[in-house]
Amino acid sequence: MKRRDALSRRLFSAVFAILAVSGCGAKPAAETSPAPYVGTSVASYGDIEPARQLAGVIAPYQDVAIQSSLTEPTDAVYVREGDRVDKGQLLAMLDTADLQAQLQSDMATANSDHANTVHTVYQGGLTIAQGVDTL
Repeated sequence: MKRRDALSRRLFSAVFAILAVSGCGAKPAAETSPAPYVGTSVASYGDIEPARQLAGVIAPYQDVAIQSSLTEPTDAVYVREGDRVDKGQLLAMLDTADLQAQLQSDMATANSDHANTVHTVYQGGLTIAQGVDTL
């Protein structure tokens, strides 16, 4: 019986050692916390107004003064104060009706002067020819 008791004790000790070793190596189950609540809403169109108003001055990056040597009235303006403009962009159209009339008058005077010049040259040539004949 002693042998049996010794064998039982050994077997019990071996089983206990195996259980103790396997139990020590296991990690305890991590406690899982519930996911945090995230509120949701449906998107919609609308106006957003700022909650705060600040006092300040907005200044342009560059100021440009536009001047004309002509005294013509403006027929149409294509930009407003504060608009962004690019190089070469048409800003305004001047009423040039009186300039067009002046141009037509000057062209008629130039044509008349040209005709007078042609007549004078012809008359001078004729006078020279008559002088040669008289001589």
